[in-house]
Amino acid sequence: SAPGASSGAKAAGEGGGKKMTAAQVRQQISFMQEQFKLVQQVAGKLNDKLIAEKAAREAEEEAHKGTRQELTRISRELQAATREKAALEAELARQQDDVYRMKDEVTGAKNGVESVEDDRNKLKRMNERLLQRLQDLGA
Repeated sequence: SAPGASSGAKAAGEGGGKKMTAAQVRQQISFMQEQFKLVQQVAGKLNDKLIAEKAAREAEEEAHKGTRQELTRISRELQAATREKAALEAELARQQDDVYRMKDEVTGAKNGVESVEDDRNKLKRMNERLLQRLQDLGA
């Protein structure tokens, strides 16, 4: 431990010892924080090492047990995934066809709406002209 660590703790812990100055208290806290960081680093490294060792052991055990069965299972999963992919691609193609068909329908509907609006505007103008003529004739 660092020099002064035990005497600082002793002075802080016992009421009968000499009082620590604020600077000494800050220094002591800083020292303790640094010690705590070091302890955390060591604990983290040990934990990482234990995790790595456990993973290596598990990988070795997995490699030794039933490699052939594992390969067969993986092959079956791959075949199933390939079939599923083909089905999804077919579904995607159907949906894309639906999207294109709907786009065409929307475009047609939009053109129809625009045509109706044009016709309505033409009728409105004709109506206004007729009203104007009636007013002109009535006046």
